[in-house]
Amino acid sequence: LLYLRRPLTRPGSPSPNALPEHVETRPLGNIDDPAERATLQAALERTYIDTLDCPGLCDMRSTPDVIDSHHATGVYDPTLWWLVFHKGEPEGCVLLARNPDQDAVELIYMGLGPDLRGKGLGGPLLEAAIARLQRTGLSTINCAVDARNTPARAMYARLGFTPFAERVAYVLPVTSA
Repeated sequence: LLYLRRPLTRPGSPSPNALPEHVETRPLGNIDDPAERATLQAALERTYIDTLDCPGLCDMRSTPDVIDSHHATGVYDPTLWWLVFHKGEPEGCVLLARNPDQDAVELIYMGLGPDLRGKGLGGPLLEAAIARLQRTGLSTINCAVDARNTPARAMYARLGFTPFAERVAYVLPVTSA
């Protein structure tokens, strides 16, 4: 994993680009609402199809467990979790959490499903998220990316993210007896 960061505000930062006609974002409502949680689960599961982001982790945990893990990261703020829809169907998400102890916001997860992947939408989605983060008063945005995920690394570099740490992730499946 590569750990990346960039300032939330940078001189000359571009305004977010508009999304294509059939793509929209909306904040996740209430994570405890079963319908909202099911929509988030559907969006996440779409992003896992043929993912380049730690593909070896797919199917090691249930999606509800992944949601709970994301929810427990940093300071949960429902206004920082957005669902991405394509033609009205959940096709991705951008999940962020405030981390005031580090004066930062963490990009917990960003992913797009196959219908939107490879169309240059990741950059505009992240730029829009960064623009919305200005109100947090925090100074930095951090994230982790699979070092083998070349498209994601290129997008982060274009947006001014720079590496600050690297780790090898070892994960063992836990089996119940």
